[in-house]
Amino acid sequence: MSVALALAACSSPLPEPPERGAGSARDAVAALAIEPDSPAAAAPPVLRLHVSWPERAADSADEVRLFRGLLSSYHVGRIRERAAPDTLLERVVPALAWSTSGREIVVAPSLPLAPGESYTLAAPASGVIAEISISAATDAPLMARRWPPADAGAGVERAIFCGDTATPEASAVVSLDPLGLAAEVASPGGGTPLAGCLQLTAFEPAPEGALLVPPVRALGFALDPAPFAVTPLPELSPLACAIEESALGPGCALVEDDRLILRGLELPTFWILEGAPVSFSGVLEPGQRQVVRGLKPGDPLELSFTVIDPAGRSVIGTAMLSGGPPRARVVVNEVLADALGPEPAQEWVELVNDGTEAVELEGWVIEDVGGRVPLPAQLLEPGAFALLVAEGFSESSPWDAPPEPGTPLLRLPSLGKSGLANSGEPLILRAPDGAIVSRFPASPKPKPGVSVARRVPWALDDVASSFALHGGNGASPGAPNVVPDP
Repeated sequence: MSVALALAACSSPLPEPPERGAGSARDAVAALAIEPDSPAAAAPPVLRLHVSWPERAADSADEVRLFRGLLSSYHVGRIRERAAPDTLLERVVPALAWSTSGREIVVAPSLPLAPGESYTLAAPASGVIAEISISAATDAPLMARRWPPADAGAGVERAIFCGDTATPEASAVVSLDPLGLAAEVASPGGGTPLAGCLQLTAFEPAPEGALLVPPVRALGFALDPAPFAVTPLPELSPLACAIEESALGPGCALVEDDRLILRGLELPTFWILEGAPVSFSGVLEPGQRQVVRGLKPGDPLELSFTVIDPAGRSVIGTAMLSGGPPRARVVVNEVLADALGPEPAQEWVELVNDGTEAVELEGWVIEDVGGRVPLPAQLLEPGAFALLVAEGFSESSPWDAPPEPGTPLLRLPSLGKSGLANSGEPLILRAPDGAIVSRFPASPKPKPGVSVARRVPWALDDVASSFALHGGNGASPGAPNVVPDP
């Protein structure tokens, strides 16, 4: 069996081979069948292309390529001459191609094809083999690969695909081609950290250097077709936890009142945590910290964890944790520095108490590059918002988003030395003892009428991706932020 990285598409209809959907023949030399069974005029985005010849293959696996769009006679001629220009090579679709016999080649595109677009499958000896059009209709929901990373050499001992559709509890045995490696695809069903996901587990390790592709369909879903590249990876090295941290398998976690903060290992890892009411699954990049909420302050918790490395090797165990005492956690959550209305009067800074205990704000300080301004008295309950505004702020400004009704307005002599810089500036919130409790960055740069917002109140201060320009109508003073996905 030969394997090569190549490209594939489909072309005009070909004579129908037995037991597969067929395209139409450009000539009588090569025949095309599409997996899953579908016509060339309405092929699914995730597919494989089976090219067969009556006696033996006229082209090698690495010469059969899939191109975006249709090909001119000039391009076909250059392909036959094995002298394709760079402008044509740029249209090649990444794919894995292999021979299953002396007369059949399988081409598996490494990414979903674009709905509504046309593609051409061609090779030097055969010329145009087929042209296909990708259907805009969804034949099966796509499950994107969440683990392992597509750009990290990895095994297939355990892979995870997730989508937007519920996955009822079920399992099926599948094949990882071109080696025919047996594997299981299973859905844990709802009520778990992997609800809406499928897990693929190989029954035996794949040989080093192998390139493997998942099945095009499993349990009624289309799987992300990116291939697995099996390369050697070092074993996970456990972290040395700080005094204030707790060991969680090979990783570490800082346990606070209603949350824990995971710390990533030296390699990317996929984490699954479960222990009612805690439920989490996600990727931690090397050294990344991740907030996981759900602990009850002061209550013990038995937490089950699974840590998966890029090779699919797992560390599974349990840990006994206990949430810390209740505490206030006031953060700078949203800032409108470039108001559409009069400036600096219509600028504001939003605070939210993301903690589990109420706090009195008198004696707290908001600080920018121009100096410090003390806050007036205001009891901020858990989950409550407050707006820091200048004395001339108007709640009924017709230009900017109005505050949520009932939001306390803490009127200050000024916000910043002469208002907030339209280009953005860092802000610091200090507790009465001078300790810094929250930081807000100078970037991303604000836009007129659009605030800079923390993605969620518990997003970490020192992570750039915690902050983004507000979506929706531009701002949400006194209400949860609306931030587009990164």
